[in-house]
This record gives sequence, structure tokens and C-alpha cells, in this order.
Amino acid sequence: MPTGTANDVQRRYPAPKHHPVLVTEVTRMTRGFYCVAGWDVLDGRMVRPLQPSGDNWLLGADRSVFRVGALIDCSPSGQRRAAYPHASEDLLLTRTPSPLEHWDESTTYAFLLPTTFRSIRELFGRPLADDKFLDDGTVCASLGGVRIRRDRTAFERDAFGKLRFRMHDSDGIHYGLPVTCDRLRHLFSPGDGDSEPFFGVAEANEWLGVTNPETEIVLRIGLARGWAGPDGGWNPRRCYVQLNGVVCPEDNYHIFAGPPSAQH
Repeated sequence: MPTGTANDVQRRYPAPKHHPVLVTEVTRMTRGFYCVAGWDVLDGRMVRPLQPSGDNWLLGADRSVFRVGALIDCSPSGQRRAAYPHASEDLLLTRTPSPLEHWDESTTYAFLLPTTFRSIRELFGRPLADDKFLDDGTVCASLGGVRIRRDRTAFERDAFGKLRFRMHDSDGIHYGLPVTCDRLRHLFSPGDGDSEPFFGVAEANEWLGVTNPETEIVLRIGLARGWAGPDGGWNPRRCYVQLNGVVCPEDNYHIFAGPPSAQH
């Protein structure tokens, strides 16, 4: 397994020939699109690689490039089209990234832990409205990691049967977040496109509980694109906070006799 430090990565894949990005989250959108985000090893910041058109990615069964722990080679175009807060990380590319190598959960966790924040407020630099959203156009980050003790977190299901994540961070604020992580949704809250059999909330918490209660896990936190509300009347639009993924100190999926299928 390659060593996972920024200096080592830059030695293996030097600029300007390479621009390595470690994929930290892959989240489900609508109409078959997926949002991919990662840590830009060269620039030391979170980015959201996008197609040259500015669109997100249509992903089929193949996750050889876009999966958490993948180190990918990006080619930024230098163009910017998004509004804040997403303009902070949106990175338009000239081509589809190519895979460089893949890290296991422990290596990914060790690399990401120093890049995280202690709370959601610290990540965004401000409190969320109703502890749920920020207005579209807010100049702040839209992606990041929060480290938190495992015993301050749990999965649950909302009134509509959708998977949610409950947490209270170092600020003492309780959050209930929708889960958009492709891998967690695939295994614990499948949709029409997911194969069965599948697990549910009890198994999701069993998976989470493999990590010791006092041990910190890395939560991948993001803001959704602005939403105008059910009747289209919210102005400004609201960017709701969501759980993009969870990175643990080890691969907790071994309790299910192996991880979800490789494509997720």
C-alpha cells in the first residue's frame, strides 16, 4: 500500500504533469447523476471535479475512477461558472480524470483526519439557519470534513423511510442530516436501482459501532445546491447540509463478510 502523505503523493505524481485528487465522497443526485468531491493534494483544499460542461457525472456500474479512496489525476480548465457557496470548490476539468492508485480505509482516514474541523459551524465559518441550511450565495465553503466521537452519532430513518444521520458535535448542537452517500445508501437504504438483499438502520448502526465509542470518525459534510422550496417561493434559495460520507479508522464492512459491491 502506498504511503498516504501529501509529500509522498507529490513525489510520486509531480506537477505539472499530474494533478492528484483523493476522492473523499461520492453522492447521489437525481436523473442518474453523481457528485464527486475530493482533497486536492497539490493545492491542499477541497474540490468538486466537474465535467468540462460544468455538469456532474453520470455513473453506471463502473466505479474504478470515482470511488472513495481513489487517487485520481485531474486536469483543471481554470474556468469558473458556479455561484457561491459551491464556487469555493467547483473545479471544471478538461477531461475525465484517470486513476492513479487506490487507498484502503485506514490510509484514507489517516490522510484526511488532519484536514477536518471540530464542528459544522467551524467548517462553514458561521451557524446554519435553523441548524439546517445556508442561503444560496453565501461566501463560504460548501464541502469539508468534521471529526467527531463515534458515540455522538447514529443512523435513523425519517417519517418517509429515508436514511438520516443524527449527530451532536463539539459545539453541542444536534443535527439531523439526510444521507446522500452513494455507498451508504446502496447498502443501508437502497432505491429502485439497487440490488437486493440489503440491510437497514439496525445494520447501519452495527456497522458504525465497529469503531470504538471514544474514537473519532471523519464525517464528510456538504451543502446541496440551492433549493427554492416545494412551491418555488424561497428567495434566496436554501442550501441544505447533508452527510456525504463517513470515513472510519478501519474498514468496518468486514462484519458483513465483505464490503458492498466494488462499483460502490
